[in-house]
Amino acid sequence: MAQTELQKAIDKLVQREPGWKEFLKPAPDASAIGPSIGVGKPKGGQSAAGGGGGDLTERSFAERVYYANKYIKSSDGLFSFQALKSATFTDGTGAVIKITFQPPPQ
Repeated sequence: MAQTELQKAIDKLVQREPGWKEFLKPAPDASAIGPSIGVGKPKGGQSAAGGGGGDLTERSFAERVYYANKYIKSSDGLFSFQALKSATFTDGTGAVIKITFQPPPQ
């Protein structure tokens, strides 16, 4: 019964305010939209949302590359770490992924 009352209120609103008729139209069917230029296709093993093939695993600690003479200090200033420039990983499908970081601010 509440649904009927709600529908009556919506119909009354649409009659009184014509702009609501356009607002209440159903959304177009997204599957009816054809392919477009610039749309990439996921590689095998990747989801359609663009995710990789699972968790990333670092291939080797020795493959890390660091910025020369660039250090990051802890917030209390007691520790400093050499700034990481890039690291190489492998995802669940075996694809190699290299992540490159921006240099730290001066």
